[in-house]
Amino acid sequence: MQKLSGINKKSKWVLWVDYLKVTNSERKKRKQELQLKTEQKEGLKLKAEDLDAFKMRRKGPFGSLDQLQKLDKQKKWLDEEVEKVLNQRQELEMLEEDLKKREAIVSKKEALLQEKSHLENKKLRSSQALNTDSLKIATRLNLLDQELSEKNVQLQSSTAEEKIKISEQVQALQKEKDQLQRRRDSVDEKLKNGSVLSPEEEHVLFQLEEGIEALEAAIEYKNEGIQSRQKSLRASFQNLSHSEANVLEKLICLNPVEIRAILLRYFNKVVNLREAERKLQLQNEEIKMKVLERDNTVRELESALEHLKLQCDRRLTLQQKEHEQKMQLLLHHFKEQDGEGIVETLKNYEDKIQQLERDLYFYKKTSRDLKKKLKELLGEAIRRQLAPSERIILDRSILKEETFTMASAVLSSVPTTASRFALLQVDSGSGSDSEPGKSKGRNPGKSHTNKSTTNEKKREKRRKKKEQQQSEANELRNLAFKKIPQKSSHAVCNAQHELLLPNPVQKDSREENWQEWRQKDEQLTSEMFEADLEKALLLSKLEYEEHKKEYENAENTSTQSKVINKKDKRKTHQGKDKPLTVSLKEFQSEDHNSKKTEELSSSQTLSHDGGFFNRLEDDVHKILIREKRREQLTEYNGTDNCTAHEHNQDVVLKDGRIERLKLELERKDAEIQKLKNVITQWEAKYKEVKARNAQLLKMLQEGEMKDKAEILLQVDESQSIKNELTVQVTSLHAALEQERSKVKVLQAELAKYQGGRKGKRNSESDQCR
Repeated sequence: MQKLSGINKKSKWVLWVDYLKVTNSERKKRKQELQLKTEQKEGLKLKAEDLDAFKMRRKGPFGSLDQLQKLDKQKKWLDEEVEKVLNQRQELEMLEEDLKKREAIVSKKEALLQEKSHLENKKLRSSQALNTDSLKIATRLNLLDQELSEKNVQLQSSTAEEKIKISEQVQALQKEKDQLQRRRDSVDEKLKNGSVLSPEEEHVLFQLEEGIEALEAAIEYKNEGIQSRQKSLRASFQNLSHSEANVLEKLICLNPVEIRAILLRYFNKVVNLREAERKLQLQNEEIKMKVLERDNTVRELESALEHLKLQCDRRLTLQQKEHEQKMQLLLHHFKEQDGEGIVETLKNYEDKIQQLERDLYFYKKTSRDLKKKLKELLGEAIRRQLAPSERIILDRSILKEETFTMASAVLSSVPTTASRFALLQVDSGSGSDSEPGKSKGRNPGKSHTNKSTTNEKKREKRRKKKEQQQSEANELRNLAFKKIPQKSSHAVCNAQHELLLPNPVQKDSREENWQEWRQKDEQLTSEMFEADLEKALLLSKLEYEEHKKEYENAENTSTQSKVINKKDKRKTHQGKDKPLTVSLKEFQSEDHNSKKTEELSSSQTLSHDGGFFNRLEDDVHKILIREKRREQLTEYNGTDNCTAHEHNQDVVLKDGRIERLKLELERKDAEIQKLKNVITQWEAKYKEVKARNAQLLKMLQEGEMKDKAEILLQVDESQSIKNELTVQVTSLHAALEQERSKVKVLQAELAKYQGGRKGKRNSESDQCR
C-alpha cells in the first residue's frame, strides 16, 4: 500500500509539473502577443503625431521652416535642461548615501574608541595595582630583614637547642624573602615593559588601534568625495538658476502660438508617459501574480519534498526493524536447533581438528619408527641370502610354514560381521614378528643334524598345546561378545596336519617346483611386511588412546612414551615366550575400561576426516583376497602350523577388545558423518539467507535512490523557474522606478510651467487693462 501511495503521489507531482509547464508556455505566448499589440499601438500613435505635426505645419500661421527649426531647437534645449535636473537629483541621492555611510563609519569608530578607552583604563588600574603590590612587597622585605638581623643576634647568645629552633626559623624567613624578591622582580619587569594586560587583551588592543586607523582613513576618503560632490552640486545649482532665468526669458520672448505648440507637445508627452506607466503597472501586477503562483508552487513542492523525506525515513526505519527481527529469529532458530549455536560448534570442531593433528603427528612418528625396523629386517634378510644355500632353503621352508599357519589362524579368527580392523593383529611392531622367524631359522639348522622323529614329536606337542589354548580363548570370546559360532580351529589344525604329514610325493613336488615356490615366497614376505606395518599402526593408535590422559597431564611426554613403549615391547616378548591365561571377569573388566577410554577419545575426535580408516578398509579387503590365495597354496605346501599358534596366542586374547573397539569406531564414524551433513546443510541455508538479504538491500537502495533522484530533479526545475521569475521581477521593478522618477520630474516641470504661464497671463491681462 505504501508503494502504491508513493506511485500515486509521484504521478500527481508529474501531472502538476506538466500543468505548470503548459501554463508557462501559454503565458509566454500571451506576453508576446501583448508586446506586439503595444508596439503596434505605439507605432500608430507616432504616425498620428507626425500627421498632426504635418497638419499643424500646413495650417498654422507659423508654417515657415525657420519657425519650425526654432521650435525644434527650443525643444532640444528644454530636454537638455530636464536631463541636467535629473543628473543633479541623482548626485544629491549619491551624496545622501555617502553621508549615511560616513555616519556608519563614524559610529563604528566611536565603538572602537570606547573599547580602547576601556582597555586603557584597565591597563591603568592594573599598573596601579602592581605599584601597590610592589610597595607591599618592599615593606615586607624590610620587615624580614629586621627579623633576620634579630634572629642572628639571638643565635649568638643562645643554647644549642635554641640555636636549632632559631636556625629553622631563619631558613623559613630566608625562603619567604627569596619568594618576595622574585615577585618584586617580576612586578618591576612588567612595569618596565608595560606588559600589564594579558596577551589576549594586548592583542585585542592592537587590533582596535589598527581598526581605528583604517576607519579614520575611510572617513577622510568619504569626506573628500562628499566635498567634491558638494562643490559640483553648488556649481550645478548656480547653473540651474541661470538656466531657469534664461528659460523664463526665452518663454517670455515667445509668441502665444509657439507657447501653445510647446504645451501641446509636452502635454502629449505626459499623456504618453501616463499610458506607459499604466501599462507598466499592469505588467507589474501580472508579474506579481505569477511570482505569487510560483511561490505557492515552490512551497507546495517543498512541503511535498519534506513529506517524501519523512516517508523515506519511516520506510528505512521499518525495513531496519524488520531486518533486525528476521536476524533475531534466524539466530534464535539456530540456537534452538544447535543448542549452543553454530559458533560454539565451530570452535569445538577447531579444537578437535587440532587434537587430530597431534594424533596424526604421533602416528607419523610411529610409522617412521616402523619403517626403520622394516629396513633393518630387510637388511637381515639380505644377509641371510648371502649364507649357504642349504640354510637359505631351510629358512625359506620355515618362513613358508609360518606364513601359511598365520593365514589359517587369521581366517579362523575372522568373525561373520567383519569390520575395518578384522584382520589386523594387535602387536607392538613388526620387529617382534620377525624374532620367532630368527629363532626358528636357527632351530631348524640344529634339528637338521638330529633325527626327524624328534622334530615330529616336538611339533605334535606344540600343536596339541596350541589347540587347547585356542579352544579356551574362543569359548571366552563367545561368552563375552555372544558371537555366531565359527569354524573350530581344531578342525582347521587337523586338516592342515593331514596336509602337512610327510609324504615322499610332496617332497618330490617341492624339489621340482623350487623356483615357483621361491617367487611365491618373495611375494608372501612382501605382503607380510605390509600386514605387520598395518598391525603396528593400529597398535600404536590403541596405545595412544589408552594413555592419552597421561600424555596430557605429564610435562615430559616424550620420555614417558618411550618408557611405556619399552615396557609394552617387553611384555609382548614375554607373552610370546610364555602364554598368559585370562579369566572371564578380568577380560570383561578390560573391555569395559577400554570402552570408556574409547568414548573419551572419540568425543575429542569427532571431526576426523576418515581418510585413514578408508585406507585401512581398502587394505583389509586386499588382505582378504591374499588370504584366499594362501588357502589355495596350503594344498601344495604342508608344513607344521604349530609355530603360527604361538604367534596367534596373544591375538586371540585381544580379539574381544579389538572387536568392541571396531564397533564403537564404526558408530562414531556414522555420528561424525551425520554431524558433517548437518553442518553442510546449515552452511547452505546460511548462504541462501545471506544472498536474499543482499538482494533485498540492493532493491531497497535502488528504489530509494530513484525516488530521491526524481524529487531532486523536480526541486531543481522549480528552483530554476523561481530564479528566472525573480530576475524578471527585479528588472521590471527597476524599469518601473525609472519611469516613476521620470514622470515625477515631468510633473514638477509641468507644475512650474503652468505656474509661470498663469503668471504671464495675469501680467499680460494687467498690461492690456
